[in-house]
Amino acid sequence: MFIDNPTIPVRLEVLIDVAYLMRGRSFSKDTILELLQPSGLPDLSEDSNQAAHHLRAAEELRILSREDASNFRFTMSLPTSFNARDIIVKAFEENVLGNPDVEPWAGRFYSFLLIQRQDMVPSGDSSTEALLTRFREGLPHTVSPANPLNKTKLRNHLRWYQYVGLGWFDPATNFVPDPTPRIERALKLIFGKSKSLESTKFIRQLGRTCPELDTGDIFTEIAAAADLSAERTCTRAVAIALRVLERSKRIRLACPEDSTGWSLKLGGQARTSTQSDRFDRIELLA
Repeated sequence: MFIDNPTIPVRLEVLIDVAYLMRGRSFSKDTILELLQPSGLPDLSEDSNQAAHHLRAAEELRILSREDASNFRFTMSLPTSFNARDIIVKAFEENVLGNPDVEPWAGRFYSFLLIQRQDMVPSGDSSTEALLTRFREGLPHTVSPANPLNKTKLRNHLRWYQYVGLGWFDPATNFVPDPTPRIERALKLIFGKSKSLESTKFIRQLGRTCPELDTGDIFTEIAAAADLSAERTCTRAVAIALRVLERSKRIRLACPEDSTGWSLKLGGQARTSTQSDRFDRIELLA
């Protein structure tokens, strides 16, 4: 899987931009390599294959595919307003986070962080190794342990998490899980034609749209040892994200004092006029 290699998301953007400019013309692997990593570059060696790694990433993300023996083409109809980042993020969500058969650890490890209430992934080697050991040892027996997640792979995963809006790095280079941008992008899909959803339906729709988040298939697989769904309590990261989205006026949470809906208590005390830590309904504002 390309995520095992040092694929840099912003450099993949360059490849996608070049492919867009070259559409309708011959666009072979040799052309790509010559444009992105020409033979005259300084310090180039036989082991310099970054451009090839990024091309492979574009294929595995199902953004580009081989049209014939050599030429590449886009696999989807391109929008009028072309944006390489948007295309990459959408492909990563659909083909990596949403499909453990394509990449076994990206969604599963993120779910693990939420379930463990892991506020950050420490940058120190010993702390990171301890976290990875807990993850590997806690995997359900139905998940193959082949090609295990290690520190090198984890660094690449964290880079992609930041890129697609699942967290950020603090000044000490610790990774902080934060799915706020991911949830914000998914709001229209979650609500569909509705403007307001009952709390349980919202959380179920969230899991269907973002399977690595609360109640999603990947989340549920990793949470199999602990029946979190019975608690009707949002994970800390999702609870905080919903609080943030309410403060930014993207949603409105209806939290009457006698609410029996899903709890946001792990996200801390609300800074609004919310009467309860539980919400009955959620309204899409914009």
